[in-house]
Amino acid sequence: MNARRFQLVVVAAVLLACPVVMPRESAIAQVQRDPQTPSNLRRALDVARKGVTMFDAFAKKADEEGYKGTASLFRAAARSQRVHVSNFEKATEGLKPEAFENPVIPEVKSTRENLAAAIDWANAQRTQTLPGAIAAARNEGEKSAENALNYMRQSFTEIARFARSGQNELEASRQKAKEFFVDRTCGYVVDKLDFQKCPVCFSTRDNFERVE
Repeated sequence: MNARRFQLVVVAAVLLACPVVMPRESAIAQVQRDPQTPSNLRRALDVARKGVTMFDAFAKKADEEGYKGTASLFRAAARSQRVHVSNFEKATEGLKPEAFENPVIPEVKSTRENLAAAIDWANAQRTQTLPGAIAAARNEGEKSAENALNYMRQSFTEIARFARSGQNELEASRQKAKEFFVDRTCGYVVDKLDFQKCPVCFSTRDNFERVE
């Protein structure tokens, strides 16, 4: 056997001895096979609808207890959630409905307790529910879904911030209702229009709806 043939025999033996390793399914293929975004959008719609119910009830309780400014905040939060309901209803049109047990709407208690519940609710959505959904939409190339989910996360950030301030200013809120402004496109909540464009969706200032 000449040297050339010997080398070929050795190479063939090595190849036969080594198991063939098939490539693992790529992340892109997995995403295409089992996308998470449709279910995440339905879940976000469920959260927004429950948010409307919760914040409306909290506003009613604050009015009953005479906390006019805090009632204004809760009405602004409810209006923000209605924006998200509209966005997610459009995004999930034609998709099969799903039932979600969580999150459970907090029980209506005193206004001070309701502020704490609102903070916990908003923080749970923005730090636990939404980040993974936003990342999944980004990985799946669903830009419009990513934007809608991020809009909700940004609005919850502001709602939690205003609710924390509301805890410290609860008694002062008895004096009068307070102005808030809600972006009709992304649901972002502010208490003054000191900008030209929304910092979240870049809509013009006149796209904000006044809520008291």
